[in-house]
Amino acid sequence: MRVVAAHAPAGEQGADVLLATGVDTRQAPILRRVRGKVVVLNAHIWSIAARSGAAVLDQWGADWIQDRRMWDADRIHLTGQGHRRIALAAAAALGLPGTDGDGWRTPLPPATSRAFRVAVAEEAAWVRGFVAPWVGRRLRGRSSGDGRAQKRPVPLNLPRP
Repeated sequence: MRVVAAHAPAGEQGADVLLATGVDTRQAPILRRVRGKVVVLNAHIWSIAARSGAAVLDQWGADWIQDRRMWDADRIHLTGQGHRRIALAAAAALGLPGTDGDGWRTPLPPATSRAFRVAVAEEAAWVRGFVAPWVGRRLRGRSSGDGRAQKRPVPLNLPRP
């Protein structure tokens, strides 16, 4: 399996390996169809981690990640608050000290409900702004990353805390 081949050399070099489960897609109407496949992937992730000693960031079980305020307008990337919580959850999964008391598990206060008309308008804007262009790129055999340079083409060696 590619995951094993990808992380085994890092573990053999003494690096801490962190695997992440997929997010539960139950609230994403389009992605809900792949929920079963994500479950199977997650089972493989946990199995690989058990055999190899890798840590696991459990995104499936993170209820707070289901809050739409954690996701940017494209619904693919996290907001700053979402990134902060994922980073703290990753640190906790790796067993780093001081990560349990930072409130990353705490749900956000209840969201204000959206009027039906507002919700429909937001959904339509999302489809026009993100889904339709994505479909168009796929039909043309292109990716949103085509023509872009790597942000960090050389891996960084970070010191251990």
